[in-house]
Amino acid sequence: RTGSYILRLKGDNSESIAFKYFTLNVNAGFDEGIVILSNDEADASSLTFIKTLTAEERERGEERVIPMNTFGDFSPGKALFMSDFTDSGVQDAYGNSMQFTALLVATDDADGTLYHIEPKSMELNTRLKMKSIAGTSCIGFAGEYSRVHSFTAYLFGSDGYLYQYDMESGGSVSRIEEIDRMEHVYQMTTAESPPGVTRYPAFFNTQAAGIRRSSSQGTKFFRPEGWSIVNMGISRSSYSNIYILLRNNANSSRYKIVSQSYSTFGRDGYERELLEFENPDLKMDSHSKMVGVKKLNDLYYVYDNAIYRWGLTAQPSLSPAITLPDGEFVRDMCTNLLGKDKRDDGEDKLIIATYNPARSGKKGSVYIYDVLTQQLDERFEGICDDPAAVIYKYRLN
Repeated sequence: RTGSYILRLKGDNSESIAFKYFTLNVNAGFDEGIVILSNDEADASSLTFIKTLTAEERERGEERVIPMNTFGDFSPGKALFMSDFTDSGVQDAYGNSMQFTALLVATDDADGTLYHIEPKSMELNTRLKMKSIAGTSCIGFAGEYSRVHSFTAYLFGSDGYLYQYDMESGGSVSRIEEIDRMEHVYQMTTAESPPGVTRYPAFFNTQAAGIRRSSSQGTKFFRPEGWSIVNMGISRSSYSNIYILLRNNANSSRYKIVSQSYSTFGRDGYERELLEFENPDLKMDSHSKMVGVKKLNDLYYVYDNAIYRWGLTAQPSLSPAITLPDGEFVRDMCTNLLGKDKRDDGEDKLIIATYNPARSGKKGSVYIYDVLTQQLDERFEGICDDPAAVIYKYRLN
């Protein structure tokens, strides 16, 4: 049975006795790797797993691409989220801090079903019919808030509002009333995240950008005057500053970049104007997905079916950092955020899920690039249907 178990070793030499205690972690073969959520032409969804092999598994020649749909049929899939939180304020029977883990799969089916899966065993924990509770479905994850006695995922509804999902009980979802209708969500991963990671919730539309530091502190907003918000990101290499790219309402070719620290976000007078520039052909828009990297003081993002880099304090790049092979359409991307046993240097791969309508058979693929050099490391072509989301499933203790 999967789980963590306390083992006791007894040493007895007839004169004295010594005891040693160990933690034995039993997994189900889905320990670490890439999870792809994809939909076929009939909107039937599935999960595919690309396993990160150990040295011993490579020697045995174990299969890397594994169908992962162990909890039944669902459709259509929209988004994935994985959380791993250790609560130091709650202890188990052995005095260890309690660990709360979850793999969430969002769908936009008739019930707006949200699947809560135990990530070690890949067994279904809870199935929540969101439409019957909130009248909407989840189409994206805005992040989480994990503190003592609190374990909450932030859901982005198809109606544009944000909702809180209680990941401890798995049966409660409620709208955050203080947040108006938004157009986009962004998961902020801070510089201090590994080895314990929290993706803090952020969200924006053209008029306002907001972050939610906790339920008790509420939501903090930044509302520019005379400018519209294009996109936002956070630096993971230093002070967790938040950067917002703005477009001038009177001159659509005029932009500026402002920044604010995570701790003072939304306070009047604390934002810094870093750069103002003209660009009639900006290679970024509000739909560009942002992915931060701890080793870089910039972000990767998607625009016009290519991958660009934004230096945060400089103009977005005019040329792509990565161009996918002909015929491949970028659907989603991520990094191996907590790979290599959650070391700080573990994040070294940029993972891109693509769709090629001209490919025979399965049309979805995954391309893996070195996060620093942008060199192609591996490719897995034709392994899934049309990807909706990709995440890196890191190893759990």
